[in-house]
Amino acid sequence: MSVELNMSVSTAYKALVGFEHPNPMQMDVWQQIQDDDEFGVGLLIKGPTGSGKTESVAIPALASDNRRLVMIYPTRSLVDDQIGRFRTMLSAKSRTTNGKPVTLNVDTGATSQRMSWVNGTEQKAEGNMRRHLYQGDVIITTIDKFL
Repeated sequence: MSVELNMSVSTAYKALVGFEHPNPMQMDVWQQIQDDDEFGVGLLIKGPTGSGKTESVAIPALASDNRRLVMIYPTRSLVDDQIGRFRTMLSAKSRTTNGKPVTLNVDTGATSQRMSWVNGTEQKAEGNMRRHLYQGDVIITTIDKFL
């Protein structure tokens, strides 16, 4: 089954993270996600630090209007490191959604937070903060909290 991505790969990377040219791994993951839905509910990517793993899965998910992204990290410190990167990507994504909010939910067990963007501007998250974990465009959590 083919997945409709609403932007081309180069347009998506430029718009969401400012990359002129995605690297070969990022291009390959994009193509796999677009051409074949064999990954179903999960995709595991392994690579060295700084190789672009986060963007290789985040950008195709954000470029599609029908995907939710759950990023599971082994430690809270890695979750904390990713929040700023996703803030940047989701702010950019929200500029393409015609006023529809784009949300990031972070839950490490000890703390949880919900962030939302509309037209590139971070908004105050509304609703019951305790009932938010899996109701977002991007969810970042630790492996122990996820399990």
